[in-house]
Amino acid sequence: MPPYGRWYPIGGDSPVLQVYATDDFKLKVIVTSGGETAVDIHYVDVIFTGANLSSPNILAKFILEQNSPNPFNPITTIRYQLPQATHVKLEIFNTAGQLIRSLADHEESAGFKSVQWDGQNDHGAQVVSGLYFYRLETGDYEQTRRMLLLK
Repeated sequence: MPPYGRWYPIGGDSPVLQVYATDDFKLKVIVTSGGETAVDIHYVDVIFTGANLSSPNILAKFILEQNSPNPFNPITTIRYQLPQATHVKLEIFNTAGQLIRSLADHEESAGFKSVQWDGQNDHGAQVVSGLYFYRLETGDYEQTRRMLLLK
């Protein structure tokens, strides 16, 4: 986890629940009971009501997150952040650079976004196991990340 945020211990002696909130709207939840520890990371959907979206701490930059889960079978979620309204292109490519699926190619408002990919190509056929790349393009930003489909 990034070195920011705050721990919130909850509960009494056993089990102990801790929640770690970060600035990128993730929660890390740790449950400890009887010497066993379970860790889970959650994304938080945030709705700003009356917030000043020009604030430097809110939607200050474009971000393309790592898909989750990764590796995946058969569905994964791709999250990204847009600091302003813009044209968004989100595409999936195979290792040969061939376009497999177009997930977005339209105007979007500023905000936190998420798209699911079901492992299918643009023709509705299931793709084979392997390494794939997803690329987010806007007028001011471009980033590519890797993901692994396992069957």
